[in-house]
Amino acid sequence: MNRSTTCGAYGVLLAACALVAGVAFGPARALATEGGPIEFDEELTVKIEGDDQALEGDCAIARGQTFYVSVEVWDPDAVQDPGIVMDEIVWVKWYRRKQNADETWPDWNEVDEDSSPSYVGSGHYESTLEQTITEDGVYQFRAKAEDEGSPYNDPVGVSPTSSEVSIYGVEYVIALPNPEEVKAGNDVELTGKAYNKGPNGERYYDTHGSQISGQSDDDIELNASFEWAVSPALGTLDPTDGVSTTFSAGQEGGTCSVTATHDSNDISGYSQVTVYVVDYVLVSSNPTCVEVDDDVGISATAYSCGRNGERYYDEYGNAIDGQPDDDVVMGGTFNWSVSPTRGTFDPSTGTSTTFTAGGVAGWCTVTATHVTSGVPGSADALVYEDNNGELTDEVVLVTVSPAQTYLCEGQQQQFEGHAWKQTGEELDGATFTWSVLNSAVGTLDPSSGASTTLTAGTSPVCGSVTASHSSSGESGSAIVIVDGVYTTSESLVFYVDFTSSSEDWAIKIDDAEEESGSGDISGVSIDLDELDNGEDYTVLIDFEGTDIDDIEFTITIDENDNDLGLTIDDPDTDESISGF
Repeated sequence: MNRSTTCGAYGVLLAACALVAGVAFGPARALATEGGPIEFDEELTVKIEGDDQALEGDCAIARGQTFYVSVEVWDPDAVQDPGIVMDEIVWVKWYRRKQNADETWPDWNEVDEDSSPSYVGSGHYESTLEQTITEDGVYQFRAKAEDEGSPYNDPVGVSPTSSEVSIYGVEYVIALPNPEEVKAGNDVELTGKAYNKGPNGERYYDTHGSQISGQSDDDIELNASFEWAVSPALGTLDPTDGVSTTFSAGQEGGTCSVTATHDSNDISGYSQVTVYVVDYVLVSSNPTCVEVDDDVGISATAYSCGRNGERYYDEYGNAIDGQPDDDVVMGGTFNWSVSPTRGTFDPSTGTSTTFTAGGVAGWCTVTATHVTSGVPGSADALVYEDNNGELTDEVVLVTVSPAQTYLCEGQQQQFEGHAWKQTGEELDGATFTWSVLNSAVGTLDPSSGASTTLTAGTSPVCGSVTASHSSSGESGSAIVIVDGVYTTSESLVFYVDFTSSSEDWAIKIDDAEEESGSGDISGVSIDLDELDNGEDYTVLIDFEGTDIDDIEFTITIDENDNDLGLTIDDPDTDESISGF
């Protein structure tokens, strides 16, 4: 019986048995016929662990990085019959070689045998070789496959040779972009990059991915995946391993480091990520006016204070003097409310709303509360009755800025008064009579004018500063909290060089604990943590048991001082004291 007849009869018999028994034999496999060698894809595919993207052409991979070489293989002469399963297994043997120092190639070495390649359909199988190479060099791969079906075997097939895979050690890692900014609740993608420094041994990129001046561009970018971590945990990472990750910011603001570590040698790079959260909310047209039974449109905007941590706009939407314009506009919607209830909102939730006034005139406070963060912002609103169809210039509201402040004993704060007309405009040139509720809060100077300065009194105490507009009788107040005594965190540092190294000395500041010793005084530090702002203190340097005159001088602690220093080149003369 010839081969084709035997295989055909065998196939019919097997199909009949399957039909009678009602047994399923799994996916359709190739029914071998007479033919040529097993065939392969034209190219082998190389992928690193943690990345589904195939590498193209010759590639460089980090030493110790796990990667995979795969290929599809099939029998071109196979006949597919969905009802028949042949007992046919394609065996794939993998080979590797490393380039010699003279750039010649040695013979192939078998490195693995795949006895059960994956069936991928239509007679095709896929075999994958896993590699983790720890020796630098240039490598190539190829595979051989054999049809071990019964009763006949096709000739052995040999795959094409892979592209060159160069293995290099990782010498530095960067994570990009660096730095990065993201709003609370939003995502940002970060990517790790691993480099070998190349022939010159100097890195070409800094931690921000920018060229280092004067360095030649011979660094080798390596294909590598990373373990990702974040500290402090201002968000989450997904995935925690791979070439890239997505950082999902939480609702806590601040700056964190997202680190990419190549696990073969624990070399890391990081991106500094700033998470912005809602710090304050501005309500438009503050103050606003609306006639009874009429309506007015109102909107709100949420802001983060930016990198400097200070708000740029005051509660009226005016730029604050001296503050940089780096505040970040945040998204989100607001819940709208009013107190006392002099109207209604439509919608009650949104970035903007329409306020419809009721029939009762008077002042009220409109509040927009950011839904996600809970941060509120407010504006004063006047519901007025029609004065023959016209608004007047009558002052109907007085406000004081800043509206609330915290001070330490002895600190000063300037307050400004604002008088608002019924038209919603501020009255130019308004002056006020200033007073303080609870005299322990401090003293005001001057007592009348457009502004005044408060010098804080004793602590702890809470009170208010009030501005009264005499012609209208309207007044407004700001809250003042005096809490704590300012104490400096600086130190007084002494440097005294003697001609001899045996003299005894002692340094004392008023009743504070003294420092003493012998020999040169080099960098001796007296801690000033318990000294009060604005106070004078006497410093005494006593050269004990010597004929050197004692040195005595006075220092004044100021909250803006840096470290104080004293240098005495020749302790026998008074002219040598310097360096404050």
